[in-house]
Amino acid sequence: MVRADSCKNGDLLHLAARPNAAQMTALQAKILDMGHNATFSGDRNQGLQVGISSGTINNVFNIESATKITPNYQLGLRLSEAPQIDDDLFVGREPELEQLEEWLSPKTTKQNIVAVSGLGGMGKTQLSIHFAKHHHKSYSSVLWFNANNAATLTTGYVQLALWLIGQEERRSEENQPDEDQAVRYVRRWLSQPENDQWLVIYDNYDDPQMPGIKSSTGYDIRQFFPERTQGSVLITTRFSGLTFANRLPLLKFEDIDQSLTILANWSGRSTEEGARKLANRLAGLPLALTTAGSYLRKTTDSFSDYLQMYQESWDDLADNSNELLEYADRTLYSTWNMSLKQVQDQDPEAANLLRLMAYLSNQDLWYELFQEGAESGPAWLQDVVKSKPRFNRAITKLQEYSLVEVGAGTYSLHTCVHDWTLEYLNRGFDAEFCLLAIHCIAQNTKHHDNDADFWKLTRRLGQHVSRLEHGRLEGLIDWSGVDIADLYELGYLHLFNQQLVAAEKKLQLSLQGHEERLSSNDLKTYRLAGTLGMVYRRLNKLPEAVMMFERALKGCIMIVNSSHIGTLKLDIFNILVNVSPGQDKTTEVEMLYQHLLEGSQKTRDISFATEWILYVLCQLGPVYSAQGKINEAEIMLKGALQGYEKILGADDIWTLYAQLDLGLLYRAQRKLVDAEKMFMKVLKGNKRLLTAEHPNTFHLLYNLGLVYRDQGRLVKARTAFQQALKGYSKAFGPDHEDTMKAVTGLRLVNERRKRNGIRTARAGERGSEDEEETKGQEDSESGEESEDEGDCEDGEDGEDGEDGEEDGR
Repeated sequence: MVRADSCKNGDLLHLAARPNAAQMTALQAKILDMGHNATFSGDRNQGLQVGISSGTINNVFNIESATKITPNYQLGLRLSEAPQIDDDLFVGREPELEQLEEWLSPKTTKQNIVAVSGLGGMGKTQLSIHFAKHHHKSYSSVLWFNANNAATLTTGYVQLALWLIGQEERRSEENQPDEDQAVRYVRRWLSQPENDQWLVIYDNYDDPQMPGIKSSTGYDIRQFFPERTQGSVLITTRFSGLTFANRLPLLKFEDIDQSLTILANWSGRSTEEGARKLANRLAGLPLALTTAGSYLRKTTDSFSDYLQMYQESWDDLADNSNELLEYADRTLYSTWNMSLKQVQDQDPEAANLLRLMAYLSNQDLWYELFQEGAESGPAWLQDVVKSKPRFNRAITKLQEYSLVEVGAGTYSLHTCVHDWTLEYLNRGFDAEFCLLAIHCIAQNTKHHDNDADFWKLTRRLGQHVSRLEHGRLEGLIDWSGVDIADLYELGYLHLFNQQLVAAEKKLQLSLQGHEERLSSNDLKTYRLAGTLGMVYRRLNKLPEAVMMFERALKGCIMIVNSSHIGTLKLDIFNILVNVSPGQDKTTEVEMLYQHLLEGSQKTRDISFATEWILYVLCQLGPVYSAQGKINEAEIMLKGALQGYEKILGADDIWTLYAQLDLGLLYRAQRKLVDAEKMFMKVLKGNKRLLTAEHPNTFHLLYNLGLVYRDQGRLVKARTAFQQALKGYSKAFGPDHEDTMKAVTGLRLVNERRKRNGIRTARAGERGSEDEEETKGQEDSESGEESEDEGDCEDGEDGEDGEDGEEDGR
């Protein structure tokens, strides 16, 4: 045996023969007396190894050489290191608990591994502990370990190893067991053939490192699994990609009553309407609900007060919220920071994509939304959207850490995560990311406004624009600094979605920018003026509308005339606009459309200007009609329709729009037969050019219902309103303005049928309907009011007719 006092600093002393306990104690005491720093390692085959350095001695004792004791495989429920969670506060999760009970049954002969994954704060730890408390009698032992990193998990194994060999009292700062030996000991203990009924919970395994998953700080948890494939393993993790386990995603509470229960339990108050609004805003996230309830328990603030602070003073709440015992060292305002760091380390572009999402709606995110804005965007965005697989890789990384949720063809963020992306990731307001979000929305509008299903896209894009105009962003964005082309597209999008005040603001800024930075006499400026005229028309600002339309019309005429020489130049404005009632300009109009046709076949700008001349004529018609200039309006609309038919063809969508506008004018003139014929032509065209679910079809049905009602053909009117109502409800929802108009139209028709004594009993209904249809049609064609029409209450017809009129765009 080598003498200890012969060792120098840095030497390694090997004891070839295994010393007994008395020899080990004497040797360690001798080294301690010498003032050396030493480490003791080895195993039962190698004997004791002593590493000598300098300073205070660190004694690492050999677990595997400890006195053998009788194995104990019945440890019961061991949760002493787990968060102390009051089980009475646990709410819901019945389906998940049933699934865990099935997947973690100790009666199977194979090893059960389940990974409960979900967003931070979703209640994964609470679920695992609740399951353990209620099912521990089914297992020989239930063990909980903090798996946040390899060090914390190793510490848990060391504690269990010491307990198993009865050596807990030996541990101190100067007297540490060998950690590798402790891990091996526990793994072997879990692998004993007679010890296969245990359940081990690995909590907060959020930073995996394994093939296909890169992490500079993570580890592979499987190195801590028993050597024998037996027992049951329950892992909680934010990472959804643990393919070696049965994966159980934990999602937000969908039942509002469960959210209200959490608020009541943690606040100690009965819930009221303010609590319901708060619960809806926090969208079923347990940590958010618990944080709110805990805060309110300690203050006199109401649920409504907290909601207001959350929406307006997020930073203050973040800085002044205490940690919850049940959530260890995490708060609602910091819990996702670790996930972000892991994403940042593995895919920086994915982290930037998450930052960009802060300025968009948290619902309905898709590849093309980002792709359209990438062409002139930053290099990182161009890289992310250069292909669908690359984009999917970035999204998958966000989804793996539960920061993004995957739906049917779309992606979303939980409401609270979305709040965090803006309030934490963009705490100082990043104008670059904000302008990039605006550009993505604008480019999607620009590139798809002629698509048949553009109406669907406008609804999808509309919610993203709304994000920019509400909450903290509303007062931070300097719209005067937004690109004027993007402003136009956003204004057009607002117009399409009937957000007229917002459309007016964006288009005015864009027009002002064109006039200041570009030119007041270019095609884009005229297009802007025409679109702004449409907004004014719908806002019933008729003088402003006429001014904008005439400006656009004169400008486009100037562009078209520039392509002709000599006598071919025509005063289009005077031919079509300054027309006196009864004035016949048939020859001039024929020459005009030949002139426009020739122009449309030249340069792209000339073609575009020609189409805009016709478009503005269509818009001027309803404006003149609203001003009481019915004859002028009819000339405008007939001229525009004739031009569309000659230049674009009878089957073009813009030709159908012109027919619809003319039909609306006929109805306003009480030319009901002409209106019906025009509407039916448009309806047939819609079936050829548009999908059955396109809103234009429902607009037509609604307007046909008005015509039939005005004719006294109430059965047909009822059918048309019913079909319109069904279509509107499906396309827009029950509370949309168009849906409510259809509801009103149907109600008024039913009331009038009831007043006129029309029986609805099935036995005699057909005869009455036939009689009603015949009489109503005859009265309409003869220009007389039907008996039913005459019974209309004062003001009823005008109220529904004027307010209900639709132009279908």
